[in-house]
Amino acid sequence: MLSIIQPVSEQLSSLRTLRKGSTVAPAAIHLAAKQSAKRKTIENHIAKGFNQAYQAQITEFMPLLVGLGRDKIEAALGVRTGKENMFVETYFDTSLQQALSEKGIHCPRHRLAEIGNLYSSSSRYTMPLLLLTAMALFQQHISVLVFTATTKLQRMMEHGGLSLHYLTEANEAKLGEPKQNWGSYYETAPQVVAAKVADIIQLTLDNPKLRVGYEQFAPLAPAFTAELGAQL
Repeated sequence: MLSIIQPVSEQLSSLRTLRKGSTVAPAAIHLAAKQSAKRKTIENHIAKGFNQAYQAQITEFMPLLVGLGRDKIEAALGVRTGKENMFVETYFDTSLQQALSEKGIHCPRHRLAEIGNLYSSSSRYTMPLLLLTAMALFQQHISVLVFTATTKLQRMMEHGGLSLHYLTEANEAKLGEPKQNWGSYYETAPQVVAAKVADIIQLTLDNPKLRVGYEQFAPLAPAFTAELGAQL
């Protein structure tokens, strides 16, 4: 794994510098812990999105929320690391570590992160948000992301060239007595998957379309990475 990560790390700085003559969208990225001023705005974006998409009533959110947009939040997600219990672990009969190991992914728990609460009202912000988050987590020595993905999200990622590793079905029955109303979310047959952060970064370097999309938001990366590192 080190042989993959090292050259990728050396190339990250090139993604933070826009090509001469390109224009930067007046975008902003917000990291919100539970007491942050922007927290409620991001929670409302996620809750409204899940309600519109699945008639769900989402009332619980991940410890750290990230929102990307201009004058309003357009895309948001939540993050937690392996230092905490992960929501996706509810779906497993075995440990998450064992499930990853069975797929040939050997990663210590402190280098795992979970992504959740993802909702985007504009597709042009979805991948940049995921890429900014992945690259910031990479700088914090996170190697593998785990998350629950609907069929639509999996298709979008795989169409973009990202390798996803199937771990298990996201079975609603595993939740026991649900603490919130998920509406029709589980009718989308979501699956728990894993993605290697190095693969995400390498794909961004290799895929011109993804790279151009990311470069519009690249100036946001250094401050966001530093803030995320302070919060994790």
